[in-house]
Amino acid sequence: MVLRAGTAGTNVTDGAQGPAGEYGNTNVIASEWLDTDFDEEATTFTDFDIEIPNLTRPEVDDSAILVYFNDSFTIYSAPYISRFRTFNYRLQGNSDDGYDLILTGTTMEGNAYNFDWMEEFRYVIIPQGASTSGKSVGIDYNKISYEEVMDHFGLEH
Repeated sequence: MVLRAGTAGTNVTDGAQGPAGEYGNTNVIASEWLDTDFDEEATTFTDFDIEIPNLTRPEVDDSAILVYFNDSFTIYSAPYISRFRTFNYRLQGNSDDGYDLILTGTTMEGNAYNFDWMEEFRYVIIPQGASTSGKSVGIDYNKISYEEVMDHFGLEH
């Protein structure tokens, strides 16, 4: 499931226009936490992909795309480099008018390791100009924590 953050200003009961909401972040796209599908056997490389439908090249070019992994204890920003493994991602256009998010696990010295301990992932797509009352100008989302990104855009952790 993909969530778009923001609020609406319509009173559904009688159809009257509701009060104007705060300038928001309606263009931010955030997935739910999704299960990873890395190989269960020890290996030197593993990957899997999911489709992000209706994502265009201009949106990709003009957005900050963040990916997070978690192992049920800790949330890691991608790319994540541990002592012997790396977890990363890339976007690749597909033939269905969208993009595939390809998540990878790679060993760093050629030995085979398990990657399935990284249990879940989620992505957040922040278009250029997405803001909460102009607070986003100049923010490097790769340098702030997962919690700070979620709080900044009013997204559930």
